[in-house]
Amino acid sequence: MNYKILHNHIFHWDGFGGRLKLASGNCLLRVVYLQNDQDIPIARPYIVITEDLPPDDLNDPAMKNRKLSMRSCVAHIATCVTQKFSIDPKRMLWLEYYPESIYGMNKEKCIPEHYEVVSFTWEANKAFHPQFRTLKPPVLHQVKTIHQQLQKGAHHGTEYR
Repeated sequence: MNYKILHNHIFHWDGFGGRLKLASGNCLLRVVYLQNDQDIPIARPYIVITEDLPPDDLNDPAMKNRKLSMRSCVAHIATCVTQKFSIDPKRMLWLEYYPESIYGMNKEKCIPEHYEVVSFTWEANKAFHPQFRTLKPPVLHQVKTIHQQLQKGAHHGTEYR
């Protein structure tokens, strides 16, 4: 599957709290546009993958007070992203990525990495009522392949064949 990278970097969203910028924050945002190499149309050519910033990135003083998770603002973020990148929400697959998490006193417990598909109700070009479900194969395998390439640092405008 061919695709073009539209965004692969930190994304800042403004909150809706006026001067206080309540509910503003940052996340890793990856947006790709699938390019068909056959004559079969792709129903959802835009894949959007969001990820909370790692704790190391929160050491930046400008981000200290912005520890808001992407999940808590996902509908607002989706609205901002679709507007910024001119994406038709009906042609987009929105995903949240959660990396593997090791925890416990002796690091003996593990929550495996996983992807969640987020569906929205759209009214007047705004996302509402997010619904979450686990991404399953075979789409999971295709998304993981693309995501691993993006994690290696591919940049805006890069095309993969």
